[in-house]
Amino acid sequence: MKTIGRLSQKKKIYIGVLARRGNQECLREWLPTAQYLTDQIPGTLFKIVPLAFEEVTPAVEDRKVDFIVVNSSIYVEMQVLYSVSRMATIKRITSDGYSTLFGGVIFCRSDRREIASLKDLNGKSFMAVDETSFGGWRVAWREFKKSGVNPYKDFGSLAFGGTDDDVIYVVRDKKVAAGTIATPILEQMVAEGKIAPDTFKVINRQNHADFPYACSTHIYPEWPFAKLKHTPDAMTEKVAIALLGMTVQSPAAEAAHCSGLIEAVGRWGEATSAGEVFSVDQCWALRRGEIHLAKGASSGLRCKHIPEDPPVEYMCVPMVAQGEITGHSQFESAGKSSSPGNR
Repeated sequence: MKTIGRLSQKKKIYIGVLARRGNQECLREWLPTAQYLTDQIPGTLFKIVPLAFEEVTPAVEDRKVDFIVVNSSIYVEMQVLYSVSRMATIKRITSDGYSTLFGGVIFCRSDRREIASLKDLNGKSFMAVDETSFGGWRVAWREFKKSGVNPYKDFGSLAFGGTDDDVIYVVRDKKVAAGTIATPILEQMVAEGKIAPDTFKVINRQNHADFPYACSTHIYPEWPFAKLKHTPDAMTEKVAIALLGMTVQSPAAEAAHCSGLIEAVGRWGEATSAGEVFSVDQCWALRRGEIHLAKGASSGLRCKHIPEDPPVEYMCVPMVAQGEITGHSQFESAGKSSSPGNR
């Protein structure tokens, strides 16, 4: 009874997540993140709210959630209509590191020899995820338009399955000729053992540098993690710091197929100690959410992204604007001269 009492006193924070693969997969991927945030922020109890495409707008409008994780297209709409603001962008774990981009893949069964191009889909049955699905419809629609194909007029039929998984199964079971989903769902379902790797072939395949997934479209920024207008800045900052502190090896990151890396995007002067990419747990400033100053080798709290032979003095500063973590700045001094490295 005492445990129940303590739980009831915790402030409940709701994270709405677009359930593009259905509620069960959504909870499997994101419940560890809710638990991670609950553990990191005392006095809180984070809950995941799976949202179908048509449920996102009502949930935001009625303030049923405090944060949302949705595709970049829906996010822009929520930003314009309801002043939702981005805190961070998902970095998908890949075999070569991570990716902050995604796109769409148009596919059919590998035994459909009569389908080799987008125009071959004229007169055929087709299924997408949802009309508001960015990766599962809108980016593919752009490719069709470029090729002179009007899906609403030229296809034999056009249907929307509601989830990426449903589209895959309907195409696999020959109920429609072809379909489109977001990346990297095909690869995830192969890894999960739900489909065989040679079941499908990609139509209109695009090869993008440093993008490891099968893709038929342009690639776009990954999903943002965003706060609603009513969510207090103090809570937003705590959540942002906790998310940036999530290591690649954490159960939450592994379940959500994402990583917690900071990438160097700019550099001024002769900052020799600035690595290109490092994990958040390698920086004391990002871990603590406050400025960290160290005086070279004499400091017992040297950040792990600083080399073993550090500058005479360096300072790491977490960059926060209106409750939003926007990056990290590093300033270092090698005696008389100083040179900042900015991330």
